[in-house]
Amino acid sequence: MSTPTPECACPYCARRIDAVSCLSAPTEVPEPGDITVCFYCGAALVFADGLTLRKPEPSDFVNLTFQFLCELVKTQTAIRRFHASKN
Repeated sequence: MSTPTPECACPYCARRIDAVSCLSAPTEVPEPGDITVCFYCGAALVFADGLTLRKPEPSDFVNLTFQFLCELVKTQTAIRRFHASKN
């Protein structure tokens, strides 16, 4: 299930993003400060106020658990492998 968000562009690849999905908790709704990954380029992004997306700052990663960081990297790798397999 995906959740509509305000349309914005990924600050890395400029692809249009207007919805998000949480694979581990399909009914979860993002909040400002939450971290996500661009499906198009695999970049880590942070939800800003209004649920637009911005590039993360070092402080966004300070309080994350090791497990979360591992999941983040696994998700990024999976997205990049998926797109590489299409070329």
